[in-house]
Amino acid sequence: MFIPLLFAGTKTLMESETKATNVTDESDLPKNIQTTIGNRESPAVLLTEYHENPGFLPKINTLIAKYKFIRRSRGDGNCFYRAVAFQILNHLRQSTPAIVTSTIKKHNEILDGFVNFFQYQRFTVEDYCEMFCEFATELQGKELSALETIFQDEMNTMYLVYWMRLLTSYSIQSKAESFLPFISALGFSDAGTFCKAQVEPVNGDADQLQIQALAEFMGWNLLIEYLDGSSGELNHHSFGSQEENAFEIVLLYRPGHYDMLSL
Repeated sequence: MFIPLLFAGTKTLMESETKATNVTDESDLPKNIQTTIGNRESPAVLLTEYHENPGFLPKINTLIAKYKFIRRSRGDGNCFYRAVAFQILNHLRQSTPAIVTSTIKKHNEILDGFVNFFQYQRFTVEDYCEMFCEFATELQGKELSALETIFQDEMNTMYLVYWMRLLTSYSIQSKAESFLPFISALGFSDAGTFCKAQVEPVNGDADQLQIQALAEFMGWNLLIEYLDGSSGELNHHSFGSQEENAFEIVLLYRPGHYDMLSL
């Protein structure tokens, strides 16, 4: 298991990176999208956004060379989970019926696991799973605009975001022993307590432990490009599966915030 140093005192790696850059948190990022996600834009828009921060510009130029689009996720504490939900459904929209069926089966098994292994009341989790599975089915073969319409609805989005949070909680609790040293260092006695305090509550940011647990458990390749004002080249980290055929999610991380990147 690869988890680099997550802690500096009681601070996480993400918090430590935030302190070292010119962007402090989501409150410093543009709030120019009214819906939960924005339209696809060229990464070149970031040149204007950071024109007063020359340390960012070489890294932005690297992003422009590597990616065709950036799509913003509203900065409200749910940006990571929303971006992941959007990219999963976009992947399933273009997938074969067999892949969609297999994905739905896995999600339903996780739903059963919450009830059978972790003693969650079914009614507290099943609606979120059901909505995800319904959209996964309905979107097969549809245009991208159909997915964008789903995310323009606040209720749809919150249900999908919360299912991503529950998936992350399940990912951590199902491998509790592996993550316990890191959970203990954050001041929690067990994985269940940690998840109920730091993962499941709405508007709570995703940190490195949550990201790695989710990517590993679901078998995704979750690639994060790090944009900050530090010296050197654009850095990235890859979490989860490194298999060639693994589903890839690509995100742009700016301290305290995640957006989506695509080719």
